[in-house]
Amino acid sequence: MISVVVATYNRAPVLKDMIQSFYEQTGLQTVPFEFLLVDNNSNDTTSEIARLYEGRPGFRYLSEPQQGLSYARNCGIREAKGDIIAFLDDDVIVDSSWLVQIQRCFDETGAEAVGGRSYLLFETEPPAWLGPDFRLFLSEVNLGDKRCEAGNGVRLYGLNLAMKREMILKFGGFNQTLGRKGEALLGGEERALLQKNFASGGKNLYEPAAVVKHRIGADRLQWEYFLRLAAGAGRTRALLDAPAGRITQSLRILETLAKFTLFTVLWIPAAVIMPGRYAPRALYCRHLRHRILLTARMKAFVHTR
Repeated sequence: MISVVVATYNRAPVLKDMIQSFYEQTGLQTVPFEFLLVDNNSNDTTSEIARLYEGRPGFRYLSEPQQGLSYARNCGIREAKGDIIAFLDDDVIVDSSWLVQIQRCFDETGAEAVGGRSYLLFETEPPAWLGPDFRLFLSEVNLGDKRCEAGNGVRLYGLNLAMKREMILKFGGFNQTLGRKGEALLGGEERALLQKNFASGGKNLYEPAAVVKHRIGADRLQWEYFLRLAAGAGRTRALLDAPAGRITQSLRILETLAKFTLFTVLWIPAAVIMPGRYAPRALYCRHLRHRILLTARMKAFVHTR
């Protein structure tokens, strides 16, 4: 059985379309499944949306009072009955054969984790400067048209990701210090699991036939939103650092300082020559991410005995 877990927080306007697209798939009757909607303290009309789907095959409505995406996903894991647990975001539109393709990939490969393709579905015209770095920030996933190994899973995202229950439990579920928490734009919770799986000899795969469309509203096309994402990425990377002695920490600081300096040196002239365009904006976000990471690593060094 595949247990599909969807964590949600105040996304009622798009949640209904997401659930509807899931139940409109072809071939649902051929794959045993359940659909677990985990409400993470929503105060909008999420509960009313959930009531619309009571009685649908496999549908269950759960509540997780501890704020945070990782808490909500771990709630779904505890309640899940399937040997495969698939995670979808509450703002995606599911392709007509998504569930069938996820099951097929596991059956044919024996992989521990499978991430699918994600296209961006813009609700308004995107800005001209929305280049590759920013599309990745919005969780675009396109590693080509052929199924392939995804290494440590760095290019797979939790909006369209399935893992064997056994693997998830082996590594303790999602790290609850990581992931979105209300309006805090942290991440990295799925990356930590996928990296552990890869390091232990497990297989992370990309499956291009398992497709979702990720809805992007106007609020997530604002420059300020990408600055928040870049800052969150810096804080997330710091949280992913394994405990280490002062020598290892010193090397981390030197590496981060070198990258911070490089992106600063590149960003300043780019901003003068090409103001407002993709290159200087992307370089500034990298500069910001490494500045925050550098600060966090220096603080960790100071507090290491």
